[in-house]
Amino acid sequence: MRFVSCAYIVNSQPKVRPEHSGDKFFARVRSKAEFIAKLGIVLEEADETVFWLELLLESGIVKHERLEVLLDEAHQLTSIFVASICTAKGIAS
Repeated sequence: MRFVSCAYIVNSQPKVRPEHSGDKFFARVRSKAEFIAKLGIVLEEADETVFWLELLLESGIVKHERLEVLLDEAHQLTSIFVASICTAKGIAS
């Protein structure tokens, strides 16, 4: 279980930063709809990371002290991505 959980986190986490940082992923956006769709991908990856971090915590594989900062940051990033999508769609968050 530990190997599988860590593999999922390693697989999902690196996708969050480059896609949201304005690198090539967003530089090639051709429309507002495409921008929103790509933000949706980033949000899915952030959600998946939160899921796996919480699973590690709840299963007792990793102690709360070791995940506290990462989990807090993952939740903050998820909130930022949700707010970005709402802003892009013109929805008050």
